[in-house]
Amino acid sequence: IFGGDVRKHVGRAMMTNWGGERFVRGAYAAARPGRSQARATLMQPVAEKIFFAGEHLAGPLMQTCGGARLSGEAVARTVAAQLAANSISRNAGRRQAFGRYAAPHYIRT
Repeated sequence: IFGGDVRKHVGRAMMTNWGGERFVRGAYAAARPGRSQARATLMQPVAEKIFFAGEHLAGPLMQTCGGARLSGEAVARTVAAQLAANSISRNAGRRQAFGRYAAPHYIRT
């Protein structure tokens, strides 16, 4: 891409030994033949309390760092929305119990 002038175009670089990483060992997502539908199961939260994210659930960006990031961000938004909704419903119950004396609670999203 850069020809012989590559050093002029790259300011800083880093290389890792992906295969030597203690917990990763160079792994990436690969479904066994006929088992790719298991990913759809992993995309569903367990009891609305356990959520999975990562490159293995990134659809067309599967097996990429970008897919891992986007999957994580999507799940984080889902969890944040669920927490906000739960907080609002809990606060509504408090207001109902204490009437006009309940302190308002606001949630920023």
